[in-house]
Amino acid sequence: MNRRKRIVGVFGLTAVLLSALLLMAPRMIPKDRLAAELRRLAAEQGQADLTLSTVGVRLVPRPTVTLGPGRLVRPPLGGPRSGVDLAWDEVDLAVALGPLLRGELGAGSFSARIARAGVGLAVYDDVTVKGRSDGSRVEVTSLRAGLGSGTLEGTATIDLEAGSGGRLEFQIECTDVPAAGLLGPWIDDWRNRLEGDLSGWARGSLILGDEAAVRSSLVLEGALFGRGGVLHAGDWLEEALPYLGSRQDLVDVLYERVGHVFTVGQGVYAADLIILGEETDWRVAGPIELAGAMDLAVQVKLPPGFTPDLGQWRFLAETLRDARGRVNLAFGLVGPWDQPAFRLDLQALLAGANDRDAGEGPDGEKGWPARLDKWEAR
Repeated sequence: MNRRKRIVGVFGLTAVLLSALLLMAPRMIPKDRLAAELRRLAAEQGQADLTLSTVGVRLVPRPTVTLGPGRLVRPPLGGPRSGVDLAWDEVDLAVALGPLLRGELGAGSFSARIARAGVGLAVYDDVTVKGRSDGSRVEVTSLRAGLGSGTLEGTATIDLEAGSGGRLEFQIECTDVPAAGLLGPWIDDWRNRLEGDLSGWARGSLILGDEAAVRSSLVLEGALFGRGGVLHAGDWLEEALPYLGSRQDLVDVLYERVGHVFTVGQGVYAADLIILGEETDWRVAGPIELAGAMDLAVQVKLPPGFTPDLGQWRFLAETLRDARGRVNLAFGLVGPWDQPAFRLDLQALLAGANDRDAGEGPDGEKGWPARLDKWEAR
């Protein structure tokens, strides 16, 4: 991959860094020719279409190029998540002299106000970005974007010399953003899985390239929290429905609090999730392969007084009740994440029956809220 294609690859995957491609405008190119060359370069690299209404060049104290308003559209050539659609109000580039026609990234600084940023399947509003470049490294010093009624804020660094497409390091915080908008564009299974707003943080790194390269190189850690919402788990728990008898509705979990800490590495998503619901409490932990398979251990506290249909293990139901009359179940979800197999954990059930008088342990009813508090305090 040559240097020009490498720059555009970075640009496509980190669309809010639009201005980084344009830091090298030469001093004496007329404005109309500059606009034409920008369009030509965009069309040549990645079949992108660039529309500009105005281009301004100021020469004090160093050359500054202003683009605005405008739009850049790059179709999803490498899959549905590779497309870019930006509509900006204004982009300001303070540039060091460098030949734009060679497509080389020069040193300078940039800032942009982007009304709408479509990155793959994700859409962000009111994006502001500031940063600088030394020609081989792009640093985003400030990034803020709207998502639903919430916000995303973060920083990022792109090393263009690392690997074939560059290396991205980032950290981000989100506040009261819709779960579907935050997770759905990147994880298909979560597009309609969770209703509610989330806040949290994440930091990590990846090699820029196609989806396979990103997936294999992604290293990530973070946490998400929410208050008030619904988790739709019907397809995950389809094989558990016979156990729920008249309470089939319990597969849609109405929660008061949710907390999730996670890491990603070597293509595996390691999850730990606690849900404190209006009628049920849940703990879910285990690995999920980014390729699609899961092996999760699930603990659930059912509504007080409700007795699940345990079949031949029905005699255990009463022994599994806690002090509040809630039956405590344990099972596994194993297999592809769109339709995993349900496996009742008999060993955990029997252990729970033997320990029912031992009081709440660190992972019992009192422990889960405390653990959520600890996660949020990090």
